[in-house]
Amino acid sequence: MNAIVCDANLRTALYAIRSLGRRNIDVTAVEEHSRSVIPIGFRSVYCKKRLWSPRVSSEEDYIAFLLDLADAHDAILPAGISSMVSIAKHLDLFDRRTRIPIPPYNKLMIAIDKEQTFRFALDNDIPCPATYFPADSADIVRISREIEYPAVIKVRRGSTARGVEYAASPQELIDRYER
Repeated sequence: MNAIVCDANLRTALYAIRSLGRRNIDVTAVEEHSRSVIPIGFRSVYCKKRLWSPRVSSEEDYIAFLLDLADAHDAILPAGISSMVSIAKHLDLFDRRTRIPIPPYNKLMIAIDKEQTFRFALDNDIPCPATYFPADSADIVRISREIEYPAVIKVRRGSTARGVEYAASPQELIDRYER
């Protein structure tokens, strides 16, 4: 058995490479050619083959690159959000060629995009904190007068604490939102 692990510069890719390798699965690690340093996944003893790919932002070229490899591999595991989104948009092209353990694009976006996540929760009566989706600066001014403080401001996409801000007053909310 063999697999491709994309985004070899991410720790999550390294963990996948190690896990698969320890199960005697041959791993090909893939990373964008734009990197100036050797990706951490390329350095793993469990990495049998190392390939530089087109940039994920050049989606057509990136997908074509993976399609060229698909028939010769049992699975493709994207470790990063950008590659996961690109591949999810084109899952149908990989059908019957290889396995890719990610959900379809529309379901993936519910998990990745916080606005879609909250709207899904609200539509399905899943309890969640009061959440607002300001469309513009005028909207944030209106919201700033209506909510209780402290307030949490989150970026629409992202994980961990990156992009999380706290506001203790209406003016702080406006200032932090407009950054």
